[in-house]
Amino acid sequence: MAQPNLKFKITAVDVTQKAFSAVRRSLARVSKALFSFKTSIAAVAGAAGLGLLVKSSLDSIDRISKLSRTLGISVRDLRKLELAADLSGIQIDTLARGVRTLNKGMIDFVRDGTGEALDAFEALGITADDLNGVMGDQFKVLELIADRFENVQNSAERSAIAQQLFGGRASELLLVLEEGSEGLRRISKEAADFGLLLSASTARNVEEANDAFTRLGSLFKGL
Repeated sequence: MAQPNLKFKITAVDVTQKAFSAVRRSLARVSKALFSFKTSIAAVAGAAGLGLLVKSSLDSIDRISKLSRTLGISVRDLRKLELAADLSGIQIDTLARGVRTLNKGMIDFVRDGTGEALDAFEALGITADDLNGVMGDQFKVLELIADRFENVQNSAERSAIAQQLFGGRASELLLVLEEGSEGLRRISKEAADFGLLLSASTARNVEEANDAFTRLGSLFKGL
C-alpha cells in the first residue's frame, strides 16, 4: 500500500506546481497591466490618481470605457454625463438605455424621416438638418435637445416627448437635460475640476488592469 500512496503524493505535488506556475504567469500579466494603468493615471492626475486604485473606481471606469464604444460617446463626454446622471439620481444603465433609443430614433428620422422619435423631434422644432450638424457628437446632440426642451412649458408634454426620445423609464434622462445646454456645460466644468475626465487610452489601460484582476480571481477559483 505504500507504493500507491507514494504515487498519489507525487502526482499532487506535480499538479500544485503547475497551478502555482499559472498563478505566477497571471501575476505577471496583472503587474504589466497595472504598470500601464499607473503610468496613465499619473499623467492625468499625478499622485492623487492613486486613489483610483480602489476596486469600485476600477469597475466604474472599466464600465464607462466599454459603454463608450457601444454608445458612440467619447470617454470624456460619458464621464460628464455620468456625473450629471449621478446628480440627478439616475443610474448609468438608465442613461445608456436612453442614449441607445435616442440613437435609433435619430438615425430613422434623419435618414428616412420616420421612426418613433419623429413626433418628438417635430414637437421640439428639431429638423434633420439640425441633427446632421451635430451627429457624431452625442454630447452636442443632447445639448441641442436640452435647449429645445426649455421651450416646452407643459410638464406632461415634456414627459411625453422624453418618452418618445429615450423610451420608457429612460425618460428620466429628462432630469439631466432640465437646465439646458448651459447646465450641461456647467456639469462639464465640474467633471474637469473633480478630475473625472479621462482619455480613451487611459480608460483602456484601466480596462486591461481590471480584466487582469478578473482573470487572476478566476484562476484562484479554479485552484
